[in-house]
Order: sequence, then C-alpha cells, then structure tokens
Amino acid sequence: MLCRFGQGVGLGGEWGGAVLLAIENAPPNKRAWYGMFPQLGAPIGLLLSGGTFLLLTDSMSNEDFMNYGWRIPFIASAFLVIIGFYIRTKITETPSFENAKKHEEEVKVPFLTLVKSYKNQLIFGTFASNHNILGFLFNDSIYTKLGNFRFRNR
Repeated sequence: MLCRFGQGVGLGGEWGGAVLLAIENAPPNKRAWYGMFPQLGAPIGLLLSGGTFLLLTDSMSNEDFMNYGWRIPFIASAFLVIIGFYIRTKITETPSFENAKKHEEEVKVPFLTLVKSYKNQLIFGTFASNHNILGFLFNDSIYTKLGNFRFRNR
C-alpha cells in the first residue's frame, strides 16, 4: 500500500512539470501534439502495471506470488526511477522560461496570479480533469475484481 501511495505522489508531482516541459520545448505549431504525450503516461503505466501483474499471476503459483512475486514490478520500477533521475539532472530551463526571465515577467507567487487572472479557466480545468479521477477509480476497481476472480478460480 505504501508503494502504491508513493507511485501516486510521484505521478502527481511529475505530471505538471512534464506537460510544461513538453509544451514549452515544442515548436509553436506543434504544442498541442507535444502536450499530448505526458497525458499518455498514466494510462500506459496503468496498462503496463496491470499487464505485468497479470503475467506474474499466470506464471506463478498463488503461494509464490504472495511470498515474493508481487514485489517484482516495484523492484523493476527502480530502473525507471534511475532513468528519470538521470534525465532530470540533464534538463535545462525551457526557452519560454528563459525569455520570461529576460523580460522580468517572473511572478513572486504564481498560485495567486493563477487564481486572480485565470479563475474561469482554473474552475473549468478542475472540473474537466475529474474524468481522470473517475477513470483511475474505474480501472483500479476492474483490476481488483479481476485479480480476486482469478485467485478464487485457480
């Protein structure tokens, strides 16, 4: 449970930065296209994690899976963390951010600027993103039900 919580915090913390990085480094006429790819990270991750557990439960006995098999995907994810850390240490500021610094467009408290200047967009974006939460809950419940069904029918 603690590992799952850590994954959620990591995804939530990295997603916004990934979107900004992709969009700000994209050519002007391809920003939406580049901004699409970070959106695919969570769904692809859910499919890969579910598929990995499905393969493990098919290829291992219940006892082996409960003893050590469930740990395999979490240990394997350590390699992704190392790759992500390496990428993070090599990334420089985006051209858009450097341009804003040159023109002294930096703001002291970005959150307050967001709430004051973009209130309607913030409210709309918050409600529009609820499909992500509902989709995650749906997928998680399906995986749980499938896993319980598979263990009971072995």
